[in-house]
Amino acid sequence: MATVRLSKALAMRASIGSLSAPCARVAAREVAAATPATDMMRDEYGDMDSSGETYTFLGDFPLESGGALRDAEVRYRTWGTMNAAKNNILVVCHALTGNASLDTWWGGLLGPGKAFDTNKYLVVCANVLGSCYGTTGPTSVNPLTGEK
Repeated sequence: MATVRLSKALAMRASIGSLSAPCARVAAREVAAATPATDMMRDEYGDMDSSGETYTFLGDFPLESGGALRDAEVRYRTWGTMNAAKNNILVVCHALTGNASLDTWWGGLLGPGKAFDTNKYLVVCANVLGSCYGTTGPTSVNPLTGEK
């Protein structure tokens, strides 16, 4: 039953992007109301969470649409250590990085001696905007209005 609710919610969420802003806000509320929070944080990789650090872009973050997000937040995680020259940073981007839990979805590639070698690199992975795992998205509070 939870899988059916989650699949329906994901389908609803996928269609939100094509809606006007007011309709998208209503649709996002309907998705949130229709799907228990515990189902929203579980996917094919297991239980996901919003752990990590948060970077806040102070001011207006410009969007391709011409709009802007005020004080946009991006959740990220790191593994390994930056060297003194600060030239060993490896940024891992996934096509749909909904969360920064690289260790859960590509864990076999992360660690000492592996492709994302944490003995050589400071490995950084960040969520995409709109993620439900701690990055500014449809459920975030607008700092200008105090509303979601």
